[in-house]
Amino acid sequence: MRLLEMLKSPVFERHVLWETYRKARDLLNSEASISSASERTTLKTIAMWLGRLTLARDKPVKMRELSIKDLLIQGFDNKRLIVAIPFVCNLLVACKDSVVFHPPNPWMVAILALLVEFYHFAELRLNLKFEIEVLFSKLDVVIDSIEPSNLLRSHVPPPPPQPELPNRLDLELQRVTSEIVNGTQRSEPPVNDAFARIQAFQTEQAAQAAQESFLRRVDELISQLPKYLSFSPEYPIFTAPTLQRIVHHSIDRAIREIINPVVERSVTIAGISSRDLVQKDFGMEGEQARMRHAAHLMVQNLAGNLALVTCKEPLRTSMISNIRNMLAQNGFTEESMPDAMIAGCVNENLDVACSVIKKAAMEKAAKDIDVNLAPQYAARRAHRDSRSQQPFFDAASFGVTISQSALLDPLRLRTGGLSAAQLRVYEDFGEPARIIPSVNGEYTYQEHVPAEIKHGPSPLYLEAEPESSPQPMPSQTSLDRFNELVSEVEKFLAQASVSSLSALSSENDIRPIIHAVVLVANRSTNREGTTLLISQKVVQLLYKSTSPLGREVYVFLLQQLCNLSRKVDKEVKSWLIYADDSRKYNVPVTVALIQTGFITTMDLDTQLSHVILRSFAPEMLNFVADLIRECSLSEQACVPRNGFSSCLAALLNAHDIGHSTQAVDILLDDLRGPRSRDMSAVSSDGMDLKPSIDVKLQERLAHYFLEWVRVYSTTKNPEIAFVPYITYLQKEGILSGEDVSSAFYRTAINCAVDLDANQLDSNAQYFGTDSLAKLIILIVKNYGDKSGTASIPQTVYYYNKIITIMSYALVQRQLDDSFSQRPWSRFFTSMLSELSTIEHSLQDTYFGCLRGFANVLGITQPTYAPRFAFGWLSVVSHRFLMPKLLLAPHEEGWPDFHRCLMWLLRFLSPFLKGEMTSSSRSMFRGALRILLVLMHDFPEFLVEYYHTLSTAIPPHCVQLRNIVLAAFPQNQGPLPDCYKRVEDLIPVMQRFPKVRSDYTDALATGNVKDAIQQYVRTGTPAIQAIVGELKNRIAVKSMSQDGTTVVTWNHTLLHATVFYLGTTAVSKSAAGTGRAEFDFKSPEVAILTALAFAFDAEGQYYLLSAIADQLRYPSAHTLFFISLMLFIFSTASRTEITNSIPERISRVLLERVIVKRPHPWGLIVTFIELLDNDTYGFWSQPFVRAEDEIYLIFVKAHENFVGA
Repeated sequence: MRLLEMLKSPVFERHVLWETYRKARDLLNSEASISSASERTTLKTIAMWLGRLTLARDKPVKMRELSIKDLLIQGFDNKRLIVAIPFVCNLLVACKDSVVFHPPNPWMVAILALLVEFYHFAELRLNLKFEIEVLFSKLDVVIDSIEPSNLLRSHVPPPPPQPELPNRLDLELQRVTSEIVNGTQRSEPPVNDAFARIQAFQTEQAAQAAQESFLRRVDELISQLPKYLSFSPEYPIFTAPTLQRIVHHSIDRAIREIINPVVERSVTIAGISSRDLVQKDFGMEGEQARMRHAAHLMVQNLAGNLALVTCKEPLRTSMISNIRNMLAQNGFTEESMPDAMIAGCVNENLDVACSVIKKAAMEKAAKDIDVNLAPQYAARRAHRDSRSQQPFFDAASFGVTISQSALLDPLRLRTGGLSAAQLRVYEDFGEPARIIPSVNGEYTYQEHVPAEIKHGPSPLYLEAEPESSPQPMPSQTSLDRFNELVSEVEKFLAQASVSSLSALSSENDIRPIIHAVVLVANRSTNREGTTLLISQKVVQLLYKSTSPLGREVYVFLLQQLCNLSRKVDKEVKSWLIYADDSRKYNVPVTVALIQTGFITTMDLDTQLSHVILRSFAPEMLNFVADLIRECSLSEQACVPRNGFSSCLAALLNAHDIGHSTQAVDILLDDLRGPRSRDMSAVSSDGMDLKPSIDVKLQERLAHYFLEWVRVYSTTKNPEIAFVPYITYLQKEGILSGEDVSSAFYRTAINCAVDLDANQLDSNAQYFGTDSLAKLIILIVKNYGDKSGTASIPQTVYYYNKIITIMSYALVQRQLDDSFSQRPWSRFFTSMLSELSTIEHSLQDTYFGCLRGFANVLGITQPTYAPRFAFGWLSVVSHRFLMPKLLLAPHEEGWPDFHRCLMWLLRFLSPFLKGEMTSSSRSMFRGALRILLVLMHDFPEFLVEYYHTLSTAIPPHCVQLRNIVLAAFPQNQGPLPDCYKRVEDLIPVMQRFPKVRSDYTDALATGNVKDAIQQYVRTGTPAIQAIVGELKNRIAVKSMSQDGTTVVTWNHTLLHATVFYLGTTAVSKSAAGTGRAEFDFKSPEVAILTALAFAFDAEGQYYLLSAIADQLRYPSAHTLFFISLMLFIFSTASRTEITNSIPERISRVLLERVIVKRPHPWGLIVTFIELLDNDTYGFWSQPFVRAEDEIYLIFVKAHENFVGA
């Protein structure tokens, strides 16, 4: 440790810590550690060393590297506590030297509580109990003073491993191969020992049930044959019903004769190949769904095609023989039914018969592959449930050692799973050709696969489809047929007397016509192109429709057409959401699209807000205001108000700058004032209930809630009392009506807050708010249980409605000077705690409610409720909100937490620009700690959202900005040495980072992006025109009331311009040369350099700060902006025109390196390169030598990084 302190090398320390974690993992998972005392002693030493590196120096043990509680639980499950407990205890001993990590630190207390639970309830050996006692003694903590946790007792251990059985597919392969070679079929069960062991573990009932299920499916498929048999007019004799029945029975018998051996062989061979390939290819893929989907695609394609190849000729022979025999039995002679006629009939229907066998083989193959990949599925579920931060690796997938380095890059497996190109190989299996009958007996193909033989064919499709198999039709014929059907639709709509599809009777239904339109599009020879043309015409009809039934019909038809093609679906939805077309400003049509779920509110809200901010066009403002009123305030409201949060923010912006319209003003007044439905019970001062709600009803509602508070406070298990209580409320009609239920929740939150308002003692029991949180979650839990999965959206919507009511109540109450935020904080944190109780039992409902909770925080954000600022900050950073959102699968919770963080930074921004008070300084410290936690535990979040976060942080808040920019992805390992020359670091700066930002929207205003792209491509217009336009849009000049010129800086546009030009230039370089490089002759560099010279001193500072914001961890972007900063410095130093750009570059870099750590890697590289590389002549610059104090500052900064 003294050596580390003497070296003072952060890079070396990171490498040491990295190796310590790696060694600890190896020893913890080593079998030798169980049996060898010396190995366990080494592990204890490693634990003490890790504790001194981290906890003793007030540095956390990162959860991504070592989750201590998970380590103890897994040690209990795997009987490795003899390793886990001594390791944890010796690690925590270092806390005695820590200022941070000792009780009442929540992280420390949680681990100690778990150890106490192990001590009392895990039946530990005496030596393990002694380890825990020694730890508590060294920490000077009494064991009895820590309440045991409930993690171990509520933990459900994983099922014990099942005996490993020989795989049925492996055993069957040998038998099938032998049969194929010898031309025999199995006549009796195999008697080898391996198969006997399998039979010992399988019951006869299960095998019989599986066979019966397969036979029933075969019967179902064969029963549908008559609908698809076709008889050519060349043989008119087969039009007789008797002969058609003979053909059907002959095909039936032929299929049954060969389907079992063909399906069994095809499924076995395809299953073995698919299982081995999928298991190998997906060895590092942790997503069970992706693996299962790929396995199904491959095995079904292989089994289906193998069955076709195997069955075609035997089936043809058997069909001819059966037809001839049955015709002879019915008195037909060879003269009346020649062989050519029979062969022609068989060839015409051979494909249909083959499709039955193919379908059966595909379905059986999918079931069998799931059985044989079950252990692999289970391994991935266990990895997901463990919430391990380590990449998934299936050791069983690599039975044969494969040299990955010997494989070509497209074939090489990567950590994290298959790449898009590799996964495409499996997706290609999912695009099989559809087999349709042809007169010559050969297979013809069609792109779409609406299975000919399927479970219970829809009568609506059968009405529109002829009995003979449909033939493709030319595109123009399809369009003509569509026009005829549309005429029927319009005629029907003109005569209809109902207003919705659900009100139509079965005799007067338009759905058969709709399905006929879909069938016409599907049968076109150019299916995708025809479907797109038909969809465009349907969209035109939709926007011309004036009746509710017409809009519903056309939206339904549009949905059915989009289901035929992903490309069509994407094109149609892109036009509906993103196209700049005034025809879209149709409120009833947009509401219909939202109600059916055809377009998402989130995407529409984001796009409409951008359109508003672009021009503040009155027709656009009126459209959005009317849309929000119809969707959120009308009787048929289908979207909660926070669903249009971006649009409401844009409308408020329009109102504030004087671009509002009458419709917008009325909407905002309704949302704020007593006309608002959710706030209809609150008067304008926010304190008294309106007289429109009966006072007696208010008293009754308060009485009902206080009764629940009494039950909650006097009952050990309130869930038992919940059922009779909620039954009583329903009987009284409290929860049945929209108005009454809303009034109940408003009354309940007000009563709960009033009850707890005087609880100033930190140990007080908040029965009011806690009981209300419990009641809401119990309602949600039982609401979801009634209808199962299908009710999840309704359950989440109901919860969002409740929490929205509570949030608006808070906003109103905080207007009063006597407002106390403590009970409100308690309510929201209790809500999160209660919500966590359904995390595992109702996962989808839980996460939907959690995301809704995060979005509703926008209502109570400090900008709107400043008196609740500290409470809001504690809720946002709560352990049941922030980590749950950030650890959600597929990063689905990241956008929600990003919005919360942006709300916090935007609130702080005005305070950070001026003199901070004690309150604003406390909020700043809270934000700083949140960012530090994100940098240590969730650095990828900061890495991907850095652009929007750094834009929201004021330029002079260097430390906040450095924390955001210093984050780097965990999978990149320790950062490379930053003391090397830039040219030596180019090889490690080739990776392109992922950035989540809509920065291009800022450039879309006034066609700035188009002008830049035109200049980059053609060199026109002149660079002076481009730079002048950018300068005028970034530095907006206006006249103040006293006649002076005021400059307002558009930082969003400035950051977007810098980032767009830089990323475009480096991407173009990588595409041209195969590697990221800096080309100082590129037009993008010319624009940025010209901007630097065009701005005044303030503008130069902002521009250079925006460039410095891109100096992050090693990446292609960092390489470009390091080179750009040095290039501008060099260019400005050599120019004959006197300028201060080198001085301002030095100032920007110096401001960021003299503050406390962390410092971004790219920033340090740039600073060291500028000071140490004599090419730039830094120490000879006039500003460096102008003042001794300035010179000494640079010297000291240089010594801090590179030494004297």
